[in-house]
Amino acid sequence: MRRLQSESREIWTQRERVVDVVAARPGAVVADVGAGSGFLTLLARAVGPGGKVYALDINRGLLDNIASEARAAGLGNVETMVTPEDRTPLPPDSIDLLFMCDAYHHFEYPRTMMRSLRAALRPGGELVLVELERIPGKTSPAMLDHVRAGKDVFLVELLADGFELVREEEVAELTENYVLRLRKPASADPAPR
Repeated sequence: MRRLQSESREIWTQRERVVDVVAARPGAVVADVGAGSGFLTLLARAVGPGGKVYALDINRGLLDNIASEARAAGLGNVETMVTPEDRTPLPPDSIDLLFMCDAYHHFEYPRTMMRSLRAALRPGGELVLVELERIPGKTSPAMLDHVRAGKDVFLVELLADGFELVREEEVAELTENYVLRLRKPASADPAPR
């Protein structure tokens, strides 16, 4: 847990800025996929009591901690869900916004997981992906070994899974991470195979 909430992690020190960039609307239903320690479940405040945040992770212990911290903070709009490695337990067309922070590179089954998450997203809903840069010569050797691919590869994968790129967010406070905003098309086209 301490490793996830370390001052050495840029996304921890800039967590409030990341929440601002996500721009979750009041009343929105958000899935924090790979919620980890839950520090970015701060989104629950952004969506307000009329919204909902599903904190999804494969680690039950981390989710128990998120649930405890949400109760202590009086955030009744946070629900935790244990997630299998290859699909989401969320029903189709049930969320407005997918949020993933330093999680995508951990997926063991990125294709099946992303297709499942895309199905859970309402037409026109957005995916905000915060990931670690992977630039040889700039990124630390440890991160190069840790992150399976760079932004270009991840973007190709997500586009192949039926998402559309909206834009790359410019966030001056982030130097080790990038933020991509993608969207599920508003038309009722079937997910790619």
